Amino acid sequence: METATASTAPTPATSETGSRVVTGMNDEQFEREKLYQASMEMFRAMLEQGLVTEEEYAVIDARMREKYSPVIGTLSPR
Repeated sequence: METATASTAPTPATSETGSRVVTGMNDEQFEREKLYQASMEMFRAMLEQGLVTEEEYAVIDARMREKYSPVIGTLSPR
């Protein structure tokens, strides 16, 4: 039987030197994000059904981003 030569002491899975502090959303930010996502889901459906054009959708998206200032919603193009 072989014996282990490596340490079995618990160690952190990530290095703290490259880590950034990430904070959670507050209730107001979460509510704005939720409203933005719900609104855009409706407009995406309208786009897919041909009820609005790509240009109209882009204008709507810009206005909804201004209105709700989403955090996550700004990460995806659609």
